[in-house]
Amino acid sequence: MKELTQELLKELLHYDPETGVFTWKRRDRSWFKTQRAYSIWNTKFSGKIAGSAHKSNKCTFYKRTSINSKKLYLHRAAWLYVYGVVPIGIDHINGNSLDNRIKNLRNVPQTENTKNLKIPTSNTSGVHGVYWSKVRSKWIAGIGICGKTYYLGGFTDIEEAKKARKDAEKEHGFHENHGRKS
Repeated sequence: MKELTQELLKELLHYDPETGVFTWKRRDRSWFKTQRAYSIWNTKFSGKIAGSAHKSNKCTFYKRTSINSKKLYLHRAAWLYVYGVVPIGIDHINGNSLDNRIKNLRNVPQTENTKNLKIPTSNTSGVHGVYWSKVRSKWIAGIGICGKTYYLGGFTDIEEAKKARKDAEKEHGFHENHGRKS
């Protein structure tokens, strides 16, 4: 298969940046070994929505399709389609990994992407990085930066622990959506 470029992507797919939806374009005969394969593919796929939701890890779904048996994540394809460059990594700003509108995507490395996470369902304090320590009988606040966890303090008042965490998030450039409920 040819290397996936912006030009090739635009030959095969149409992308609507307002909706984030990809649709298959009609392919010319050169893409197929036989006339029959050409006719079948264009009848079945041309003009139809490309991709479907696939679970990429234990809890996240992304829209994905394939081109010549190679998987293609549509959030990455959207970036390539619009900007002509393969992204380092894509963050869905609003946290909805199925929302591939270009205004909802940003090209950031994984270390930056982790600064825009929703709060885990197991969290009991309501704030990322704040938990109750039975051993210390205090609320503990911490923050992870570049793979290292930093202790922010132990607090008798949960509001103080939350403030310490939120202040650290601001200091380290966490996204304003970090810690959202969903």
